[in-house]
Amino acid sequence: MTQILRVSNICKKLGELQVLRNVSFEIFEGSTVGLIGPNGAGKTTLFNIINGFIKPDSGSIIFDGKDITKWKTWKISNAGIGRTFQMCKPLNSLTVFENCALPLAARQSSVSALDISKYTLANKDDQAWRGKVIDVLKDVGLFDKMHSYPTELSFGELKNLELGRALVTDPKLLLLDEPFSGLSVNEVENLSSLIRDLIEKRKDPPITIFIIDHRVRHLVKLVDFMIVLHNGEIIAKGSPVEICRNEKVIEVYLGEHKHESQN
Repeated sequence: MTQILRVSNICKKLGELQVLRNVSFEIFEGSTVGLIGPNGAGKTTLFNIINGFIKPDSGSIIFDGKDITKWKTWKISNAGIGRTFQMCKPLNSLTVFENCALPLAARQSSVSALDISKYTLANKDDQAWRGKVIDVLKDVGLFDKMHSYPTELSFGELKNLELGRALVTDPKLLLLDEPFSGLSVNEVENLSSLIRDLIEKRKDPPITIFIIDHRVRHLVKLVDFMIVLHNGEIIAKGSPVEICRNEKVIEVYLGEHKHESQN
């Protein structure tokens, strides 16, 4: 198996809080990996380091054979790392198509992302660009709503749009930050099915997916491998079956739920 991501001894302190401590793991091409842990474990901070939003105090991030630890976010994106966010924040003044096109527009030196609605698609390159956006909208189930505005979408459809914006640049590694957050059980099942379809469709080259989520019951059905963070440290790694049987992981989650029930 080809290694696509290697995280080595990542440490990060925010203020007086040590958020991550010597975090190390590997992800292999074509795999689907889940990252779980209680609130405050450091999961989103880790994602922010991988895609360049913040820099680690020490350690390294190797992606596709290149050390990207000090790279800018735009360079990391262009290298093949896509990212969704827990909070969907589309531009409500733009259509679904235009929102999905934003990441591609940002790569056009002659086009401002905010002027995308005025951008003409007259030449051959632009037609290919438009075709890519349409294909992604079909993949995420929003083709019929491409001319709608975000305010006309359901919350589940906004999650799909967020996924589409990450997919349109053809990432090799896709980081999904709590994609199931706020969704009903049926919406979670629909999004899980959509992600499985994407994995099946994007096999040449294969897409690699790294997912944070608290909906562990649904996550274990989707991923091949799981990593567990607690207080900024990795306490377990393994298959979903191994993680669900891990006594330390069970203790951490039961402890969190017990604490919540007392407040």
